[in-house]
Amino acid sequence: MAPGLPLTSASGSRSLRVLFLASACAALAACAVLTPAEQTSPTGAGQAALQEEPTGDAQDTADVSAQTIANPAEGRFAVHEWGLVVTGGRGGLVVGTQPAPAATRRAENDRPPQDPERDPRDPNLGSPPPRDGRDVAPARPVFYVHLDPGLDEARFSLGVRSISRGRVIEHYPAGVRQERNTGLTWNDVVARRGACRGVYPGLSDPLCQTPDGVCELADLASYETSEAACLSVGTTAVGLLFYRMVGARDTLPLDVRTHDAGSLLVRSVGAPPRGLVLRVHRDPEFARTRVRVVQLDRDGRATIPPARAPGLLPAERGLALLSAALDEGGLTAQERDAFLRAWREGLFGSVTAAGTSSSVPTPDGHPLAPVSDALLYFWPRAEVDAALPLTITPAPREVRRVFVVRVDLSQASSESTP
Repeated sequence: MAPGLPLTSASGSRSLRVLFLASACAALAACAVLTPAEQTSPTGAGQAALQEEPTGDAQDTADVSAQTIANPAEGRFAVHEWGLVVTGGRGGLVVGTQPAPAATRRAENDRPPQDPERDPRDPNLGSPPPRDGRDVAPARPVFYVHLDPGLDEARFSLGVRSISRGRVIEHYPAGVRQERNTGLTWNDVVARRGACRGVYPGLSDPLCQTPDGVCELADLASYETSEAACLSVGTTAVGLLFYRMVGARDTLPLDVRTHDAGSLLVRSVGAPPRGLVLRVHRDPEFARTRVRVVQLDRDGRATIPPARAPGLLPAERGLALLSAALDEGGLTAQERDAFLRAWREGLFGSVTAAGTSSSVPTPDGHPLAPVSDALLYFWPRAEVDAALPLTITPAPREVRRVFVVRVDLSQASSESTP
């Protein structure tokens, strides 16, 4: 039997070689039918590495998605603004909300003794403005925010700056002053659905110690509305944002000059302002004030007759015309009423017959003081944007800016008066 053993071993070896070749062929066949993706697909750490390093297109898509998530309010809220621009015979301007009551002005001898013209809280405020009220321009527009249906909260930043280098001397809530106080930004403002009543600084608050001795903070509550969103900046909740500037030197669209026999010549410097143009002969009593509607021609020119010429209307008519023009400008009814609460008395006189005078008269000489002869018109939106550009992030659905210009005609002369 021994000679048969080699034959058995050789047969077994051939069988193993056959099985090995068959297995190899099967493996090659399996490789041949794999898709390219399956042949190159990494596993484990390789897959993780590719997931952590997306392609450029994938990264761009991820960035856009992140921005969408971070700014859900983009295009879903509106910002409304109103104010009054006051200018005199030399072309200085003031943007404000109301004539500052005497009670809100600190007496000259109450100014900080170390520097009566400088805000002690801000070493970068810059040189004090000149004292001539015709050239000094405090500015204080008011901003409201409205949320679209379905949006209960919006986070945004709002910045404003003066192209003509007007300087911020008062604002609320606290923001960040920029460019030597010619700009201001409120960062991370949170607007929530539902009105709120802000608590504003009083006359004794250090924030009311302003360089020009006028504090308008204490009056802000009068201009809140029940329809605007509640705004939170840090721990401060308010119904509006505001600021005030001095020293702006913007060119306004109408030039006014005196003419013969007490008449006035009006011409447009650029594009004529649209809408209402009104001359107001203000008396301290509302019932005695008279107004005249001024019609500009196609070139923006007009000759305004003297005060005693026929065609005068009662103050009630002038107030109604101004109210309608504010509506046409885009303010809501409550915003319009807030503007009129601020400026009715300063523009048209006190309703003394009913005993409802709304504020203490402003001392003579202050830029916001009432004047006996004034021209009212609306500052064109394009010129507002050029003089006081806004930066709002994320972008709102709309921005409405309504500014009334008041020209003090007692300062008009043969020289141009913007």
